[in-house]
Order: sequence, then structure tokens, then C-alpha cells
Amino acid sequence: MPISEEVPGNQEYWAAKPDDEFASDLKDAIIRYYRQMDATGRSEVWRRSVRTYYGLDSEGSWRNSSAITYGGEQGELVMLRVNHYRNLIQHMLTMTTASRPSFSARAMNDDQRSLAQARIAEGLIDYYLDEYNLEHDSVRAVEFALVFGEGWLSLTWDTEKGDQYGVEQVPVTGDDGLPVVDEMGMPVMRERIVYSGDISTYVSGPMDVVRDIAKRDNTHDWLAQRMMVNRYDLMERYPDRADDIENMEAKPADSEALLFDYVNSYATTESEDIIPVYYFYHKPTEALPLGRFAIMAGDILLHSGRMPYSDIPIYPLIPSVQFNTSSGYSGNWDLLALSQAMDSLITTAMTNHEAFGVQNVLVPYGSDIEVNDLSGGLRMVQFNAAAGEPKPLELLSISQHTYQMMGQITEMMETLSGVNSVARGNPEKNLDSGAALALVHSMAIQYNNGLQRSYGRMMEKAVTGLVRMLQQYASTPRLAEVLGANERPNLIEFTGDDIASVRRVKVDLSSPLLRTAAGRVQLADRLLERQAITAQQYLDVVATGRLNPILDGPRAELSLIKSENDLLSNGVEVRATPMDNHRLHIQEHKVILADPELRFNDELVGVILSHIKEHVRMAQEHPEIMLLTGQEPVPGSELPPEQGNVPEGAAPAMGGPDEEAAALGEDPTRAKMPEMPKNPLTGQRYNPQGGMA
Repeated sequence: MPISEEVPGNQEYWAAKPDDEFASDLKDAIIRYYRQMDATGRSEVWRRSVRTYYGLDSEGSWRNSSAITYGGEQGELVMLRVNHYRNLIQHMLTMTTASRPSFSARAMNDDQRSLAQARIAEGLIDYYLDEYNLEHDSVRAVEFALVFGEGWLSLTWDTEKGDQYGVEQVPVTGDDGLPVVDEMGMPVMRERIVYSGDISTYVSGPMDVVRDIAKRDNTHDWLAQRMMVNRYDLMERYPDRADDIENMEAKPADSEALLFDYVNSYATTESEDIIPVYYFYHKPTEALPLGRFAIMAGDILLHSGRMPYSDIPIYPLIPSVQFNTSSGYSGNWDLLALSQAMDSLITTAMTNHEAFGVQNVLVPYGSDIEVNDLSGGLRMVQFNAAAGEPKPLELLSISQHTYQMMGQITEMMETLSGVNSVARGNPEKNLDSGAALALVHSMAIQYNNGLQRSYGRMMEKAVTGLVRMLQQYASTPRLAEVLGANERPNLIEFTGDDIASVRRVKVDLSSPLLRTAAGRVQLADRLLERQAITAQQYLDVVATGRLNPILDGPRAELSLIKSENDLLSNGVEVRATPMDNHRLHIQEHKVILADPELRFNDELVGVILSHIKEHVRMAQEHPEIMLLTGQEPVPGSELPPEQGNVPEGAAPAMGGPDEEAAALGEDPTRAKMPEMPKNPLTGQRYNPQGGMA
């Protein structure tokens, strides 16, 4: 898209101005943001937080938690770091993201076609979460939020990704954005490879998401995301500005450098190949009806045009917003001073051990004792009694108050973070039951409920944005591996039209109790006891806490019934099969007959009643299937003699299963229930009447 594309709007508004004026104003907005972050001290808090998180000294030295270091004027201090800060944050991260949220796509209508498209969309969401790093990047956004107070996940459509499917001729443009023409006045053309396009994700912290600092909430009209991009990739994408891009300084020379140095502060080396690029998104507003999308590197405006999305494709994860600002606040920052105090106490103890860990002996002047007499480990020491006996110098002991302070600081950090000892894998001795442990662990998860909700909102917006981008831009067929029946992978070909009916995606975060291993085992035990799940499903619930796979069968049956009702209401005859849930089909098909207007149509009533009678007949003819699928037999059905209900007086066939049952003292005339599954963890088998056999 050329730079000179017109963006209609009120040109008194800076974001609607012509390209040259807009580029200058955007640069000023970026500089103001970085200056504000530095002036308010937020950039310094970010710097201290990230350095502490990675075990580095918060004050900028290279002291870290990977080794013992020495400090002081003469190297007399033995400095040790114990990184409780990272440990607590990692536990909070795990509690939030250990279980993948369940996604439910909502279609525009409830007809069978729309519901089928919703199921495809749900499968595609899982596919993109796994194969396109979407889940990994969403977890990284949570990690950014815990360290920096904010995490931002962008999800955009990259026209340079996907499969190559052609080559097109495009005009060459000059620095002014106008087409270059030859001596004949004809536009100069070049070849460009055409790709199918695909989703691209990127994770940012608050230092990389520029916004209007005057905003008092997070409903932004515009955002500018800074990405670190290889300059040579950028030159290939924008060949008309290749010379300008090549000559750009990798490190900015203006106020942006305030945070640029910080961004690279924990990188090992700097590279001249990597340069900062800003992607500007302005959503459609009254002042800017079509919105605006721009790309700027340094002072070079590489692209400017209309907003290609319905909303800004950068999704925030901000658990807590500081009052009267749009900036996030992390409660973990309250742990920084405590972490520093812990390091000081441990350094004191280690220095004392280093200096006085070897036993020292006081010897009076005039004694005949020599040092080498002691170094050999002699058990008998001779000394001049008149001069006094040698005494050990007790300098090693450290006040118990020091160790008490260490324990108190640890407890304070756990209290402030909400991560209790159970969540850290160190439960108190009085918590000896699985239910109690699960409850205490779930309390830690519940404490961080703000983080949970923010994570859910971000994921909901991101996957909804994903579906909309596929609808809008996935015009060429592409392949995806989704889970089909029985949770088996199924390779499908799709376009955006195959999910056109989906309007939004809802995210359901499981109960805090289900995010603990003990809680999942407790739930699985109850479901297995009630014969609601199989042994394999038991293992799935324990591993994931997700019930969706278990519900897929009933949901599919209800969807089938709804589709059949649509056909029956239009007089279309529908076949029943022996494997149908006949009771459920009959119950749901009766709903159609509740329509007073339909009752006057004898033909339709006949079609519906005929279908219902077919279900009744099959249920009576196949009671064994009813039994094996967990359905109550319908009145009038009976099992074949070889499988039960032997007529009175008839002897069971010799050598058959009935003879074996009689030999074991069992009633051969009683229909046998299917064998109950075992608890995979204990090996005990559940009794059909409830409890364990």
C-alpha cells in the first residue's frame, strides 16, 4: 500500500494529518511517552524488577544468583542471592496458565450449519494455539504482566507468511510515494511473490507499547507497538526505501534511548542488524472514520493507510491499573525491597562464615605453642601453664535474630504475593489430606483472581480477533489439523467462509480447585464413582481438568437432534439408527408437536410420529444396545434368551456362560452389567451401587 494513500478525517487532528506532518507528530508522541515513563520513575521500577527476576543485582552490578560473588572495598563481603522473587512469580505464572482455558465459539444463528462452523472454529483455535505459538505467547504476556505490570499480545495478519501461490507485477514507487515511469511515460514494474498470508503474534511489555499518556483508562483510540526487526528483511519488504533503511542508526539518538538501553540491558551483545520499528494502529473514530495504520522506522514513514482491522489487534493483560493513569501496577514490585533485604541478611551470614568458619585459638604471650603444632590436627598440645591456657575464639556464631528475620521475610513475601507454602510445594504438617491441600492451594489461586480474569479477557479478545482475521483474510484454502471424533486428529482444508457464521468466542477459566492436581483427582473420583466417565476419561480429567471431551458426545447428539427437528418440521423424513439415544430423541422430537399451528398439518404430524415410532421400535428390538450405552430399557423390551431372562423351567445351555455363572453361585437368569472400570491410580474397581468394590 503506498504511503500517499488518502486517510479521510478531520485534518486538524494529528492522526488524520498528511503523511509528512503525521510522521513528525507521531515521533513527538513517542518521545513524550518515553520521557513520561522516565520522569515518573516507572522505567526505573521496570529495570529493577526485570534485573531481580533474572537474578541480577537491582542496582546494576553483575552480582547474580548463579554464583557467589565478592564485594566491599577489599572484597571482604561474600555476596549471595537467593531468588525468591523469580520463584514466587513462576508459581503465580503456573497457577494462572497451567490449564488451557476452554473456548466456546458463538455463531450468529443456531441452525445446524452455524453450529458446525462454530465447532470448526473451536478446532482451529486449538490448532493455532499449538502450532503458531499463540499459547506460548499468551503465557509470555502473563509473565510480562507479573514483572512489568503489563503484558501485550498482538495478533496480526502477515501477508508475507503462508504458502507461496503466485507472482504479481507491482509498480515501483519513488521516495515521494509516486510511481516511477520510464522514458515512454510507462510505469516501471517489478515482480513480487504472493503468499497466502497467515497469523503473526508478538509479545510486548509497557516499554514497547506507546500510548496516549493523558488517558485515564485502557480504552485507547491508538497504540504504537515497537518491534525489533532485521533491517535487511525490512529492506526486502520496502525496496523503494532500502537505502534509507540501510543507513539507519540501530540505536536511537533521541529520547527513545532512555528505554532502548534498558531493553538491551540484559542482552549479551548489540547488533547493527536489528532496528526498532513502530507499528501504529488507530481504530475508526468520528475524527478518523476509517482509522489509520502506519509503519515507521526512525524518521522514515514506510507505510500509511487505512486501518485494516475492525479494532486495534494488540490485546492488553493488565491485572491492576494505577489510579488516574493507563499504566499497570504489579503487586510483585512490593517484593523488591524484601528481596533486597533477604540478600543483605544472607550476605552477612555468608561473610561471617567465610571469615570465621576456620577455628581460631587465643594464645597468651610467652606460650611455647606454634601454629604448625595446631595445623597438624594434634590431640595433645603442650603449653606454658604460667602464661595461661589457649582458648578458642568464638566469632562464628550468628544471632538467631538474623535467621528469624530470614524466615519472617520469606513469610512476608509469600503473604504479599498470595503464593502460600502449599502452592510452593512445602505444605504445613497439619495439612495431611488431599482435600485440605487442594483447598489451600485453590485459595492461593483465588487470591490472584485479578490476574486470572485479565488473562481470560485477553485470551477471549485474542482468539475472537483470530477468528475474525481468518474470516477476513483466509481466502485461499489452507490445511489445519483439528481434533475430530474420539479426540483423534483430523486434517481439514478450510477458508474463512467455513467459519463465517462465528461472531465471537467465549473463554471459560476452570474453577481454582480444578487447577490443582488434588482437586482434579477429587473430581475424577466422583465422576468415576457415578459411572459418568471411563478409565481413559478419568486420566484425561486428572491430567487436564477439562470436561469438554467428555461432553462432546452428548453435545453432538443434541446437535444431531436439532438438525433432525429442522428437517422434520419441513416434512422431510429422517432415519433412526440403533445406536441413537432413543429416549433423548423421543423427548426432543416431541417438542415439535407442541406447536399449535403444526398440529393442523396432518402430513407433518404423521412424519414426526412415524419417526418417533421408529425410535420406539428400535429401542424394543435392541435392548442390549440400550443397556451397553447406559440407557434405561423402554417398556416392552426384553433381552434375547441367550443374554438374559431365560424362561421359567428352561435349562441353560451346557457349556455356555450361564453354566459357568451357576457354578460360581451366580444367578444365570439375571442380565449381566458391563464390568465397571478401575481407578487407574489405586487399582480398585468401583461398585455399580456406589463406592469401591
